[in-house]
Amino acid sequence: MNAKVSTTTLVAEAPAHLKKHSNLGNELVGEQEELDLIPRVKLLSNSTNNPVDETHEDYLEHAKEGMFWYKSSTENFVVKELYVIPVSFVSIWGVTAQPYGSVPPLGYFISQSDADASIASAEALPNGAMWTNKEIHRHIVIVKNPETGALYPPAVFDLGRSRLYHSKAWNRMIDADGGDRFAGLWKLQLIRDEFNNNKYWNLGNNEKGTQITKQGWVTDEDYNSCKEIFQQSTTQEALELNVKDTPINHTLLTAN
Repeated sequence: MNAKVSTTTLVAEAPAHLKKHSNLGNELVGEQEELDLIPRVKLLSNSTNNPVDETHEDYLEHAKEGMFWYKSSTENFVVKELYVIPVSFVSIWGVTAQPYGSVPPLGYFISQSDADASIASAEALPNGAMWTNKEIHRHIVIVKNPETGALYPPAVFDLGRSRLYHSKAWNRMIDADGGDRFAGLWKLQLIRDEFNNNKYWNLGNNEKGTQITKQGWVTDEDYNSCKEIFQQSTTQEALELNVKDTPINHTLLTAN
């Protein structure tokens, strides 16, 4: 899948569905029944608990750090360049322990106040560990095979911590284009980043900027497929995956 996008999978100029848009898929940008079967996209930033690890159940021989991992009930693959159509978005708050990974996460919440309340009611952690809450951007994306044009089932793509900056940059790029969120095809790449002498894989760095680029407008066929997926209940379930307390409401928030 690391190939140039076929010209048959894109259109050169903004089509009618962009000019007469409803801003669909962007409702939640402004404020920032089998859920375990919802596909996921993850960044392989290390070799622990992922297909890079030979002892992992999803081990892939060609998997390496610096790649993207797509996993569903029927698909399990890695790619160096990820082509996606973004469908929907929401900001959530994740409550985890510091040092990171010392105990399981407390959960995900739709607002910072809900996250703070969960920390206030949680039991104190041992050995000097403490609960912290961090904003996470949850994208629902459709991965596209650039060679065949095939679309994979929509996946949850969570970006937090050092990747939040690049997620915000991506949202700004989508918003600047206008139209529905799923009107364009985007290419994502990973490069080495560094903070406090800690090197890791990220969606960009200070030197080269965010490594997310628009490839063009989607075809009418892809647009209609994405719109249908956007309107399905499974997309709402994906947004709410593991999110506690307050339900996500598409009607409350604007795209600006």
